[in-house]
Amino acid sequence: MPGVSVIVASYNHGPFIVEAIESILGQSMLPEEIIVIDDGSTDGTKEIVAPYVSSNFHYFRQANQGVSTARNFGLKRAHGRYLAFLDADDRWLPTMIETQLRLMESSPELVCCFGNFVRFEHVSGKLLEDQFQFYPEVSSTPSTMAPHDSGRVIAGNAFESLVQWYDFPAFMLTMLFRSERVQDLRFDPRLIRCQDAHFVLRACMRGSIGYTTDILAQVRRHCSNATRDVGMMAVDKLKALECTSEDPMAERWSQQLNARLLRARFDAATALLRKRRWPEARQYMAQALSSPGPAVRKARGVMRLGIAAVQNLARSA
Repeated sequence: MPGVSVIVASYNHGPFIVEAIESILGQSMLPEEIIVIDDGSTDGTKEIVAPYVSSNFHYFRQANQGVSTARNFGLKRAHGRYLAFLDADDRWLPTMIETQLRLMESSPELVCCFGNFVRFEHVSGKLLEDQFQFYPEVSSTPSTMAPHDSGRVIAGNAFESLVQWYDFPAFMLTMLFRSERVQDLRFDPRLIRCQDAHFVLRACMRGSIGYTTDILAQVRRHCSNATRDVGMMAVDKLKALECTSEDPMAERWSQQLNARLLRARFDAATALLRKRRWPEARQYMAQALSSPGPAVRKARGVMRLGIAAVQNLARSA
């Protein structure tokens, strides 16, 4: 089987990183190389990782610049035919690489594939619901069986399907990318969150996407998760979509992107209104109303904003 490069970006995740590393080393099919990028940690990460360093386990340290820059550092140094990413506070199940690699090898047209995962509480260890339960689009989006036993390939153009979903169902930790098909892609340092969605949507512009419903990883829930402020995720998703529209290949899908951006601007305005950040909410509403799109969709967006405003008043009463 061809080699897989695993990129692990870490910032002050020393208490968790051993679990992440051990879950990589415990794979039923080992990667070709593991690249750890320490993004300026101050918690002794270097000393924790040092015993693992070898000819195929590489540790690099950089000044703190954010996860996007750290991952991009790893991308420049990766040699595998396939790329995988694992955050230092999460962990893989033993068949993650094998399952995804067999799916990719059985379907050469795939740019990447993704799988299911579960979250778990850091303190108690309790496993929570699997990710796909929250995404009915997974089963409703047309797909075909892949030659690989449990895999499916999204029918038609993957970008046209996935950009319409409210959110992408997989995180980077359950994805495998064909290196030669995404060699021009990098993570955008301008994005504080939703860098993954930005990277994945652009990958979808470059070919077919597969997936498996198998649970391949576990995501740790703790107080420093980057996605802990759920209320503001709508604003971050909008920024990721706006950056996606800058891709040189985006013009081909301008109609689908414009439709998604219209909805995302109303989503962002609604989220900000609920936070009582009135000037910003008005700004995004104005952007939505001036965006290309059917009047009926704009009317629905204004109606949603009105409902949110009424709910705010009710809470204040």
